[in-house]
Amino acid sequence: MRVVVDCNVLVSAARSGGVCGRVVIEVTRNREVVLSEAVVDEYEAITRRSAHARYRDGLRAIIAEFERIAVWSSQRISHLVSVTLTTKSTWRLRRPAARS
Repeated sequence: MRVVVDCNVLVSAARSGGVCGRVVIEVTRNREVVLSEAVVDEYEAITRRSAHARYRDGLRAIIAEFERIAVWSSQRISHLVSVTLTTKSTWRLRRPAARS
């Protein structure tokens, strides 16, 4: 299954590990991470935010691993499964709504 990891999951994984850290481990080991230049640009933008300065090295390490293992797409990737968190600190893979 191909997945795109949301920036919020990436930041939470770098900041505290926990559920988001487990999500990152799961997708890097058992899923196919898909990246595009736009997604990587967004990831890089969050590493420059002062609010994430303490976690910059962790963020960059996760991004580097994603870049190493990812399938790259030059197309829009909104049709792929995305990783989201639920309100009960669990995670799920969310498929986009069907188009008519």
